[in-house]
Amino acid sequence: MKKIAIFTEGQGEQIFIRHLLIQVIGYSDLSFNCQKLYRHNLQDVSYQYPNQNAKFHFLIINAGNDEKVLSLLVERIDKLRMVGYEKFIGIRDMYCDTYQKRSPVTVDETLNQQMIDSANKVIQNMNNPDQIVFCFSIMELEAWILSMHNLFTRINKKLTLEYIQQELGYNLRDIDPQMVFYKPSDEIDNILKLIGSRYTKKYGDMASICDKIVTTDFQDAKANDRCKSFAILYSDIYGLTEMLH
Repeated sequence: MKKIAIFTEGQGEQIFIRHLLIQVIGYSDLSFNCQKLYRHNLQDVSYQYPNQNAKFHFLIINAGNDEKVLSLLVERIDKLRMVGYEKFIGIRDMYCDTYQKRSPVTVDETLNQQMIDSANKVIQNMNNPDQIVFCFSIMELEAWILSMHNLFTRINKKLTLEYIQQELGYNLRDIDPQMVFYKPSDEIDNILKLIGSRYTKKYGDMASICDKIVTTDFQDAKANDRCKSFAILYSDIYGLTEMLH
C-alpha cells in the first residue's frame, strides 16, 4: 500500500480532495483518514473511509489556515515518513491576507509567481523534495469548480451557460476563472443566487456541490489550457492510477 499525505488549508478543500480521489481512483483501491489541526494537535474528523484492500492510503489534513499549509507540511513530514508515507501534497489558495495587502482587487500574475517561487524554494531546501507537490489554487479552489462549466446544470437545470451569461455577463466555457475572478467563491455565490440559493463556503455547501461533480468535469476544468493550477494537481493524482495497471 502506498501512503500519501495531503495538506489542505480548510474543510472545503478537504472535502473537494476527498471527492476527487474517489472519482479518479475509485473506492476499491483507496482508503483515507481525514484530520484537522486543532490547538497544535491533529484530530480525526468524521468522514473516514477504511479499506484493508486499498492500494493507496491518503491522510488528508486540514491545516485550518492558508498560511499554515506549507509550515505544517514541513513540521510533520519527517514523522510521517517514519510511519511509511512517501508522497506529500500541499494545497492552498493564492488569495490570503498577504495577497490582499499587495494586490487588493485584481489577480496579479507576477505576485502569483513570486508566491509559487517562495514555496518552491522552501521545498527544494528540504530532504527529498521530489516527494513533495505543492499546489496553489488561483485565486481560490472555487475557480476550479467554475472551470467545470457543465456542472451547474446538474445543480439546477436553469443554470445553463446561456442563462448565466445573460444574467452575469460571461460564458464559463470561454473564460479562465483563475485569471478572471479575484474572489471565485463570490462568483459561485452569484451563480447560485440566480436560483435563490447561496454559497457560503460551509461544509454543506461544498459537499452538495461535490455530490454533483463527475469525472468528465475534471477534463472540462483543463480544456482549452484553462485552470493550470488544477491541472498540476489532477495530473499528479491521475498519475497514481498508472500504478494500478
